[in-house]
Amino acid sequence: MPDHRDRGLNGRNHRSRDFRILPHMPCQPRELLIWTRMSLLVMRSAISKLMSSLAELMRFVAELMRSVVSELMSSLAELMRSVAELMRSVVSELMSSLAELMRSVAELMRSLAELMRSLAELMRSTVSELDEVWPS
Repeated sequence: MPDHRDRGLNGRNHRSRDFRILPHMPCQPRELLIWTRMSLLVMRSAISKLMSSLAELMRFVAELMRSVVSELMSSLAELMRSVAELMRSVVSELMSSLAELMRSVAELMRSLAELMRSLAELMRSTVSELDEVWPS
């Protein structure tokens, strides 16, 4: 029958897996010194593995950040090129429309000048005819 009591890190858990990290704490000074050194070695090994994992994680995060920043900069550059092209296109269209508007205004001014000449001629003609009908 398995023992179902939880004995912590130096015992067995309820599934009977061995979680023994270090032997039980000794009572003799020499054994205590050996046990302490073993404990320090285990902790140093664990810390070394943690630091190695942390360094690897930091390298991965740095590479990921470089990749993300590179993608963002590439996208931003593409966006800026598109905006510049759009602005050139808009300015070109505006200039073309403005030139067409100026041509239309010039044509309108020529038509108004022609109309004014025709009105002046009509008024001279009318005054001349009135002078003939009613001489002064």
